Amino acid sequence: MAVASALLRIPLTRLLSVGLFTALLGGGGYVGYRAMRSDIAADVYRQRLEELAGEYESLRTTFNEAVRRTAVTELLVQDGRLSVVIIDAQGQRTTIETILDPSSEIYVDYVVIDGRLLIRRVFDSYTPPMSAIVLDAELEFVDWNDPRAQEGKAVYRALQEGRWIVSATGNGALGLVRLGDVGSTEPVELTPAPPVRDFEEILEELDTSIREIGPGDVWKRVTGSTPETPPN
Repeated sequence: MAVASALLRIPLTRLLSVGLFTALLGGGGYVGYRAMRSDIAADVYRQRLEELAGEYESLRTTFNEAVRRTAVTELLVQDGRLSVVIIDAQGQRTTIETILDPSSEIYVDYVVIDGRLLIRRVFDSYTPPMSAIVLDAELEFVDWNDPRAQEGKAVYRALQEGRWIVSATGNGALGLVRLGDVGSTEPVELTPAPPVRDFEEILEELDTSIREIGPGDVWKRVTGSTPETPPN
């Protein structure tokens, strides 16, 4: 009775489509069914493309946030001596002189805690990490059992004379590049404890949506509504 009631509410043109659909299934009309299914698949593709177009600006913004670089630490090499310039949460810049050899590999060590990238230590290839110069006394020992402590990160290379900048992207990737000669006036705005986020890979599940199109979807197309008991 439910099916009969549903059919009475369907316009004549749709009844013809329903009849065709039923005939195709009952008579083994595989070709016709596949054609109707392909039509639905085309609509799925079209709908997904419209959704992607609408999401484009959001995706572009997310991508820019993920790859945009922020200067976090400045390294100065002058007369074979290395100095490290850091900035605290109050915006106070501090220059720390070291006895490290910049012609060896200089390591700048950070830790991600509670979603923030924090500078921790600096050392050279002749110095074990436990003997490194600690730049933040509160981070000399990290409690890795604390769920807020996520991971450590480091960037390193041999440094020539000049100014060097350590930068971080929105997902915590580190970079180290020479900015210019010591004494150059190019401004560098250091950012303390920049946020680090996880940017999930964008995966499209379109093929899965297409594979899942079945007789119930075809029935919905030809009737314009979902039947109470769709055909299997």
